[in-house]
Amino acid sequence: LYDIPIELLAKILQKLVRRGLLASQQGTRGGYQLARVPALISVADVIQAIDGPVTVTACSTTEGGNCEQFAKCNVRDPLWRVRERILSALGECTIAELAADQPDAAPPSPQTMVLHTHF
Repeated sequence: LYDIPIELLAKILQKLVRRGLLASQQGTRGGYQLARVPALISVADVIQAIDGPVTVTACSTTEGGNCEQFAKCNVRDPLWRVRERILSALGECTIAELAADQPDAAPPSPQTMVLHTHF
């Protein structure tokens, strides 16, 4: 459907398992399924599991970091506030809501959200 290389998909699934968002099961009937109900998994959870911390600028996650301008920067604090608002919005939106927003689709139940993979 999206032409994602199988190796990349495998790495993404592994990251989601490590963060406790997916559970994996080995064997012929194995695969991946959600580790929690969809209403308890936020978009922020998924993004941070795959990409790491959400940042707006290079100094978004450090106190000073390697930036020579840190002490006299006048945009750092406003950008940090923007970052916090983005995280808040992403944290309020769940994957259950995203699934429900799809036209002509009923919200998936935890039992139906299983991805069978054969690598």
